[in-house]
Amino acid sequence: MGTLYIRGRRIWARYKDGAGAWKSAKTPYLVGSEEKARRWVRHVERGLTAAAEAGEALGVAPGQPVTVRAYGEKWLKDRAALGLNSAPDDTSRLRLHAFPVIGALGLNEVRPRHVRGLVLGMRQAGKLAPRSIRHVYATLATMFRTALADELIDSTPCILARGILPKKVDKDPAWRAQAIYTREEVERLISDSQIPEDRRVLYALKGVAGLRHGEAAGLRWRHYDTSLAPLGGLSLEKTKTDVPRRVPVHPTLARILAEWKLAGWERTYGRTPTPDDLIVPTRNMRSSGVGVRP
Repeated sequence: MGTLYIRGRRIWARYKDGAGAWKSAKTPYLVGSEEKARRWVRHVERGLTAAAEAGEALGVAPGQPVTVRAYGEKWLKDRAALGLNSAPDDTSRLRLHAFPVIGALGLNEVRPRHVRGLVLGMRQAGKLAPRSIRHVYATLATMFRTALADELIDSTPCILARGILPKKVDKDPAWRAQAIYTREEVERLISDSQIPEDRRVLYALKGVAGLRHGEAAGLRWRHYDTSLAPLGGLSLEKTKTDVPRRVPVHPTLARILAEWKLAGWERTYGRTPTPDDLIVPTRNMRSSGVGVRP
């Protein structure tokens, strides 16, 4: 444990850093608060030990700070290993937008002003929609909360004054209200012979059943129960919200899936499907969804 000494009315401390070198630092306490100063030193030493262990795990040289990029890459890897649906998006947000700006900073060197500068820089560049900027910030905030839980930092720098983050709207506010297919457009997407058959089936799952792309792309034949009454059902094990749900199958979609399973799937992929096969694989027999697990 470190030792305390007095300079004037202030209590100072000597302790070893993560590389084993002695350091001197002024504590926040005055003479008479020695016990509080000792607790402060113990807290600092615990943080340095945790940082050294984290640095060793990340391949950082002893005595060198754990950077935002180094910790962030490990954090992203951990999220991917957990199979989180947001992992691919989290990776893009940090690597494309956060790491180039603050990635070289030590994890405990980042201050609210750095995060504010990152957000304002994205706003001024005008390349991202307000909603996307908020997603980048939210991902960064989650990463720093994890670092706080790992005892690598004393507080999160993701503290912004009101008005720094843009309002949660699309880049083109009028786009979302217009991004709706008409009945005639959906009918063409699921029936036009000029569209490849596997694409028509995927469009039917999305347009008729109302599935997100990742949900439709990750469906396997075992997820489709034709025995349910009055309609068959698609059991979604992995959803955007991680809450499983069952979707009824419209008769039109049921006919499309029946023909696809009976003959179309084999015409496209060269063999009959098994229960564990994807309903609509890509041509290399993999899921076309992002972040979808088997």
